[in-house]
Amino acid sequence: LITEPYGYLFLNSKLLSNAPAGTVYLRRPWHPSGDPNAIGSVVFMNSYLGPHIIAQGWTDMSGFSYKEARFYEYKNNGPGAEINEDRRQLSDEEAKQYTIENVLKGWNPKE
Repeated sequence: LITEPYGYLFLNSKLLSNAPAGTVYLRRPWHPSGDPNAIGSVVFMNSYLGPHIIAQGWTDMSGFSYKEARFYEYKNNGPGAEINEDRRQLSDEEAKQYTIENVLKGWNPKE
């Protein structure tokens, strides 16, 4: 929901595939039951993005625009890690808030 500050965080990940280059999107703005208050929140951070990731990065879904979702990237690398107007990047200051502890509301899965 829009009231939740965080959603999915992909941290230090590797996105690999045998799919042809430039054919896979990172995410689309899924709204359960079309709920306009369920705004997608996804961050790919410090991750390797393979060549299969499309340059646009994100796509629309069911009338909802990826541009209105909370989709961000931060310091990704690899052939699929492009920086352009469709792929919003977090600032260094914003990225500091995207920690496992914050996203999981204090829960530490290693304990």
